[in-house]
Order: sequence, then C-alpha cells, then structure tokens
Amino acid sequence: MLVDSLPTRSYRRPALPARSLHSSALVVALVVAVAGAWPNTVVAGELRSRLRPIIIVPAAGTPGPSTAEPGASVSVVAAATAWRGSRGLAELLGHTTGVHLRRMGGREDSASLVVRGAGAGRVKVMIDGVSLSRADQTTVNLADIPVDNIERIEVYKGFMPSAFAAAGAESAVNIITRTGDHGPRVSITTGSFGTHRIYAAGTGRLAGGRLQAGLGLRTTDGDFRYTDDNGTEAFTGDDSRRRRDNNDRSSLDLTATWQAERRDGSKLTLRENLFHKDEGLPGLGSNESARARVRMTRNIASLAWESPGGRHRTELGMTLRRERLSDPKSAGGGSAGIGLPFDLEVDTAVAADASTHWRRTVGTAQLVELGLAAAFERFQSRYPGASGGGGAQQRLRGSLVLSDEIALPARGLDLVAQLRHETLWNRFDGQALLPSVAGSDVPSARNSSTDLRLGLSWQAAAPVTVRAGVATYFRPPAFSELFGNDGFSVANPELAPETGNTRDIGLVAELDPGWPRWPALSNLLGPARLEWAYFDNDADDMILFVQTGARVAKPLNVGRARSRGHEFNLSLGMGQAAGLTLAYTVQTATNLSPYPDYHDKELPGRPAQELHATFTYGRPGWDAAWTLTHRTAFYLDQANNPVRRVPAHSIHGLRLGLASPAKGTRLDLELDNLGNEQYADEYGFPVPGRAIYMTISVDSPARP
Repeated sequence: MLVDSLPTRSYRRPALPARSLHSSALVVALVVAVAGAWPNTVVAGELRSRLRPIIIVPAAGTPGPSTAEPGASVSVVAAATAWRGSRGLAELLGHTTGVHLRRMGGREDSASLVVRGAGAGRVKVMIDGVSLSRADQTTVNLADIPVDNIERIEVYKGFMPSAFAAAGAESAVNIITRTGDHGPRVSITTGSFGTHRIYAAGTGRLAGGRLQAGLGLRTTDGDFRYTDDNGTEAFTGDDSRRRRDNNDRSSLDLTATWQAERRDGSKLTLRENLFHKDEGLPGLGSNESARARVRMTRNIASLAWESPGGRHRTELGMTLRRERLSDPKSAGGGSAGIGLPFDLEVDTAVAADASTHWRRTVGTAQLVELGLAAAFERFQSRYPGASGGGGAQQRLRGSLVLSDEIALPARGLDLVAQLRHETLWNRFDGQALLPSVAGSDVPSARNSSTDLRLGLSWQAAAPVTVRAGVATYFRPPAFSELFGNDGFSVANPELAPETGNTRDIGLVAELDPGWPRWPALSNLLGPARLEWAYFDNDADDMILFVQTGARVAKPLNVGRARSRGHEFNLSLGMGQAAGLTLAYTVQTATNLSPYPDYHDKELPGRPAQELHATFTYGRPGWDAAWTLTHRTAFYLDQANNPVRRVPAHSIHGLRLGLASPAKGTRLDLELDNLGNEQYADEYGFPVPGRAIYMTISVDSPARP
C-alpha cells in the first residue's frame, strides 16, 4: 500500500503569508456568495470568450478556443500548417514572449523551455490534456514531440487552468492535436546534415465515428561542423574546426484519434500516440563520445467522454515509457564516454491516471468548476552488469481543484478564484538506487500542498483590457531527477520539492481596421493588437540543473530565487498582404540563496533580453517570411564565471512557399541561421550554423 502512515513534509512559500485549507476555502466561498447576490445580465457561457488569446505565430486556420480564465497570461501558437515544413515543436514555441528555448544542438537534438525564468521542470507539458511530465520526466524533451498532427499549442504562464486538476507546476503547455476532417496528406522533407522526413495522414469513417491517423518518420546524421575549444574555453590558440560525431537520430511517430458524437450531443474520443527514437549522445563539443546512445519508446493512450455542451468531461489515460541508455567506457580511441557512472541503464516507467471535470452556471453570470484527478506512477531503473539499482519507485497522486468565475458586466469585470489541493504519497526503494550512491537510504514521504489563485480582467475602455493574477504553486521532483539519468545529467536523490508564488499584471489593446483617428494609415495598416505584462515570481528550494566540475549537469535545490520582467507582444496587419509580429522579453532572474558565492548572481541559462520578430508577405501563388531571434549574453553556471557564458547572438531565418497550379501542392524552402552564428549553448553543446530544408507537400480535399 502506498497510503501507509508516512512522514509528512511541509513547505514554506516565499513572499506570501502562510495559508491553510480553511482560509483558502473561505476566500472561494466568499466569492461565490458575492456573485450570487450581485445583479447580472450576461450569460456565463460567454465568460471565456471575453479575452481572446493572442496568436503569436501567423498561420492559416482558426486557432480555436482555449481554456483561459480571467487574468490569465496565455499565448496560443497556431500549428495547423506545421506539417508542411521541417520545423519542430521547439521552433514553434521558441518565438513566444517569456519563453526561452534551451537547446543542446540542432533541430533534432534535445530542447526544453524556460518560462519567465522558471526551469523546465516547472512547465507541465501535455498532449490533449494528458501530461507528459510524469513521475520519470518532469523536464520534457521537445524534440520527442513531433508537430505533424498538431492543431495549436496553448502556453499558460504563471498558473494552471482549472480544466487540469493535477498541477505540480507553475506554467503549462497544452498541445492540441487535430480532430477535424481532411483528405489524404503527404509531405517529404530533405535538408542539411543528412536530414530527411516523411509524413502521411488521412481520415475515414470507422465504427460509427471518425478516425484520423498520421505516421511520421524522421532521420538525421546531425554531422554539422563546429569549433572545438579543446576544453580550454579561455584560450583560443588550440581551437579547431571539426564535424559533430555520433549525433545521428531516427524517430517514428504514430498518432490516431477516433471520435464519435452520439445523438444526445455527447462525444467519445479515443487517442493513441506511439513514439520511438534511437539517437547517439555525442556529449560536449570538446570531448565527444563515439558510442553513447539512447533508445526510447513511449506510448500514450487516452479515452475521454464529454457531455452535451461540455459541462462534464471524464478522461482515463495510460503512459508506458522504456528507455535504454548506454555509455560504454571502453570505446576505441580511449573515449571516456559522456561521464555517467555506469555503462548501461534501462528505465521503465508506467503512469495511469483518471480525471473528471464539471462546469455549472449559477444564475447568468457565474461559472463554477470542480475537477478531480488521481494518478499512479511507477519508475524502475536497472543497471545490468553493475551493482545497485533494481528498486521500484512509486508515487500516488490525488488532486482537487475548485474554481468560481464571476462576470460583473456593469463594471466590465471578470473575476476568478481557484483553490487547488494536491497530495502525493511516495514509496521509494532506498536500497542501492544508483551505482554511484549504493546503499543510500531515501525515505518515503507524503507531500501535500494547497494553492490559491486569484485572477481579474477589467475592460477599462472599448479597446483596452487590464489583466492581473496572483497564484502559488508546488512542484515535486521527478523520479528522473531523484533516481534516473537522461544522458545529459546525473540524479540527485536528496532533492526537496519546490514551491513559490507568481504575480503578474498586464493589458491588451486591440485596434480595429480603419484607424479612424489616422485616415492616412487606413490603407497601410490593418488590425493591431498590443499586449504588455509585468511578472514577479518567487521560488523556494528552486530546482536548477547546474554544471558540476566535470561539466555534467545535476539538479540541485539552490534555495530562493526571484524572476522579474516585462513582456511585450505586437501583432500588426500591414495592408492586404503583409503582417508583422514582435515578441520582446526583458527580465532579471536572481539567485537569492544564502551561499555567498551565488547570492545575488544571475540564474544560469536565462538571457536578460530576448527579441523575436516575424515579417510575412503573401501574394496569390506564393508567400514569404523573415524571422529574427536576438538574445543577450547569459551565464551557464551559478557563480557567473565569465568564461562559462553564451555570447549575445542574432539568428536570421527565411522561409519561401510556392503553391503549385495543382491544388493543394506546395513547395517550401526554409533557410536557418543565415548569418552562420555558432556558439556553445546549454552545458557546452555546440549549435549548428547555416542550414537549408526543402519540403514538398500535398493536401487533398476531404471526401464527403
């Protein structure tokens, strides 16, 4: 049994006073009572449509509704046409304000997100609401999520929507897969570094419902040229140019969605996603490993039922994941591998979860939501040929979320109060967890947290809406951080959960076409949308991946940390054919731990300024887009050693699309890094220079 009498750990949260379940419940009850007594004239079903999420990546198709709540800071990335090109999930998300993309190489290599200074572990990544941030993987590798079958991506910054009962994170990325009808689709890509890709998809009727299936295959040699600093970063006299070795990768992605709508309007949806990869792990640019490899197979299956009108939704999910990581130390030429304390590790993870969510209107201006979720997670590592390992780590989660949303139309106000409670029962096997920590005893524990969120939206004027929110969060360490390894980092079984607070305020201004106050601009400029947000976030026992002396990353609790900054978004139509989007983030991420060597230093891997710009232009038969990404310099270690620093850099890209006279056929050319900027990014992994990709795609019309 997991629910034995286990020791309970309590956690303090910075900046905000201590809270209890009773006080939080009182706040929610008070909001409900006020709403019931307040006169109102709007329909509760219209509450969520008042604030439309910003579309930051121009793309064809309608992005669709999100689960955003009042005061929420959310960006929606349209991805319906991503299957026509070579871009991955990292490239799509990398242009979002407040989001920093952490790369360990090129397009096919490992990538993760830092949102508003928060580490990747504080970002829950989901596919159709089913979490990939399971017990074994808090930090999700974006390269392991193909985009061929994605409709849109919702990025929630600083809070978890009430639609997702299980939290365990500060921010969330929800990937929405495509469910609409379409005809057969095929796309073929070829490009630099021996990169090839093929994708095929189609829909059809099956068993009274509609089945949509897609298959994607990708392969790359990854053999780009880079500058090897020979491990002496401060001395350039021994640098040399060489080709990246053991950086090949092949992957297969199979997705299938079956959806049936019954006569009463309810929907039944069955989803299946199978992903497999086999890739080399070259390690650092100055000391490559010729034989280290990882093979991973992941299968996600879910079954969901939704009542008529979406008032009630119940979902069951199952995730199976197996990974084989080899790091031979006897490679030819005297290679020492990638620095892990074993030659072979085999990890197996199983996660099963169930959730249910109710939405009810009270009167005409109040929406009450209740969500319940439970999950069981099991993780086991084996080290064939080495002493240690073999113990199973288990975790049982229980979550509850209560949300009350109120509209006060006479004052232009929308208010929401969200109460979230989560308990984790951990059963850890403390017997010889790793060869490097044999005999260590990691006690089991019960972790519990109650979190409160308040949000406000105020329509101050016809084109201007003010938004504000405050929330607390709770993020326990994943099994991979406690006991496992991923080829880039080593485990730390002594990690404690991370807690913190998020606060933000901002505004959205929308100007309709016509520009009545400036008639001379009406023919030059179209619709415009400007968004600004200020955030101020605190973390306690922050989990941060830090390079050790051997330049191998390790998760550590660094104590307190604070991230503050501003986000700016501009989306502007220019005439009938052009458009411009700008996304600019300026922030300070500071280590407030008591250790003198690190106190008041910048948190590693977080640039102070980041700018993304996209200019698009389209005419009948062709379209083009220019992109710019600029980042200021940032450190890679806690001590802010100037040698361990990524220099400021600007990356330019160009995309050209040509539509064939044959309907539905396109040719897309993508040029990355036109200026051939190269540097060593996260943990000393080199990134590629200039690259070119070509994609031919055919989209046949749907059959009636």
